[in-house]
Amino acid sequence: AAALALADRGGRVRLVERRSRLGGQLDIAAMPSGKEPVGWYAAWLEAALRASSVDLVLGRDAEPTDLAGVERVVWAAGSRPVAMHLPGDEALPHLPLDEAMRHPERAGAHPVVVGGGAGGSEGAHWLAERGSRVVLLEARRKIAANLLPSLRYHLQHELEAAGVLTYVQVREARAEGSTVFFSTRRDGDVELEGITALVEAVGRRALAPEADLLAGWNGELLILGDAAEPA
Repeated sequence: AAALALADRGGRVRLVERRSRLGGQLDIAAMPSGKEPVGWYAAWLEAALRASSVDLVLGRDAEPTDLAGVERVVWAAGSRPVAMHLPGDEALPHLPLDEAMRHPERAGAHPVVVGGGAGGSEGAHWLAERGSRVVLLEARRKIAANLLPSLRYHLQHELEAAGVLTYVQVREARAEGSTVFFSTRRDGDVELEGITALVEAVGRRALAPEADLLAGWNGELLILGDAAEPA
């Protein structure tokens, strides 16, 4: 969106994207029920970019040569999932939430989603809608604490209807083979057998520009979106 806005204002813009497609995480954002308009926006945005004067470079990282003669860089590389490990979890596959949603078969029939923020909760619901028996674990007192109360209530109802088992105030989580153990204030000690994967939804970390990319360049750097502050 930034590239398109700058081009509309008459700037000469090059957009470099590591992946072979545009849109970043918008495909993930559009997956939960009711968020289909995000996908429509992503499709419009790609069509508009391809019809614009923006020089699109897909399928590689930005290189120092891309900065030659450039006065301003807008860094909007997004963020990456924070890795999460439980004691004894070596036998269980680990999947970032975005990978589990793009490839739900990798999560298997009985995944545990660790992290019950808005993203983790929506991801748990999405996986359950596709037939997985999903367990959602959250360390705080309630899931989706970053949502408005009305939206959180609706999401809780949707999770219950989809059969997602939700545990809050989770403590002392660990694993042995395909079994996950933890305790909660409400339920006491809990043991879950036959877990097929741990889906990581405990947060994201901003992606900063590589030092080698900016070495010797003296222009203005602007950092936008998740690259500045992950949602």
